[in-house]
Amino acid sequence: MLVVSLSLFPSNSTPVGHHIQVTNPPLTSEHMFVTLVTHEFPHPKGRSDIYLMPNETALLVIDMQVGLFEELDSIDAGEGLLHRVQRLITKARAAGCPVVYVQHNEGAGEPLETNTPAWSINPAIYPVDGDAVVQKFTPDAFYKTNLQDELRRRGVTKLLITGMQTNFCVDATSHRAHNLGYEVLVVEDAHNTGGQGGRTAEEIVNQYNETFRSFAKVVPSDDIVF
Repeated sequence: MLVVSLSLFPSNSTPVGHHIQVTNPPLTSEHMFVTLVTHEFPHPKGRSDIYLMPNETALLVIDMQVGLFEELDSIDAGEGLLHRVQRLITKARAAGCPVVYVQHNEGAGEPLETNTPAWSINPAIYPVDGDAVVQKFTPDAFYKTNLQDELRRRGVTKLLITGMQTNFCVDATSHRAHNLGYEVLVVEDAHNTGGQGGRTAEEIVNQYNETFRSFAKVVPSDDIVF
């Protein structure tokens, strides 16, 4: 990673410690000179930063709802997922990158029944003013929703995908986004599910990360830079 420092000094100045000593103030820009200093900092081992332009990217947060956290394999899995998604949301907001939430709706008596406590987005990552919240009724977040309109209105061409559940809504939405022409980036460690069919959540997540690589970039959350 190369960092460039640019310093502009009057031609009649002398650097003294952290200060600049000027003998006579210059009158025009012709009396100025520039120093260019480069610093080489190695990436931490294994890191390969992915730089995203905030004006063309949206962070998609899928179904991070209270009821779904009860289906994860452990409390630690839920807390780890929350921490990583929360950190991405904080970085995205600071950079002016749109954050778009997707919230699943189910009928009366079902786990994510609309307007019940389980249906609510986890309070640790609750939307704020300026975030979009898209309501959906199927695993595909684009199907009969306003998600496409929200993304077009913001000029989004890249989607950074997080959330739950890996093998249902994350999978369906990622495939649909790719088919619609978006550049898809799935955050490797920021989606999860519960163990099913004799397989642990970790095994399912690892399998789907390999599948996602066939049409999307799969990147660790630590490598993402806005």
